[in-house]
Amino acid sequence: MKKIWSGLIYTFFIFMGFLLVSSLSAVLQYDHELVINLDNFVLSMKTTLTQIGDFSTLRIPWGESSRTYPVTEVFIQSYGYSFLILLSSFILAIVVSIMLSYAFMLLPNK
Repeated sequence: MKKIWSGLIYTFFIFMGFLLVSSLSAVLQYDHELVINLDNFVLSMKTTLTQIGDFSTLRIPWGESSRTYPVTEVFIQSYGYSFLILLSSFILAIVVSIMLSYAFMLLPNK
């Protein structure tokens, strides 16, 4: 149980580190002099958190054109078929291994 909690805490700190590093560019601004702007930093962290939680805002380029598509649409169309093939091959491997194990048990000891 202790390992589970330490793993969860470790994962939380990694996530917070990524969040802080991704929002770090909003801290420093240069107008006529270098200014530290913590309001933009907090706003950038809030925006990043809301974008991570909402998958409909995530878009990726797909295909030859430079158009972007929602991540969920791309995963459903292109990876659904691949997952079906993977799952069916896994089930086939289990069935074949059970049949071969049973066949080897029926062979004579010599």
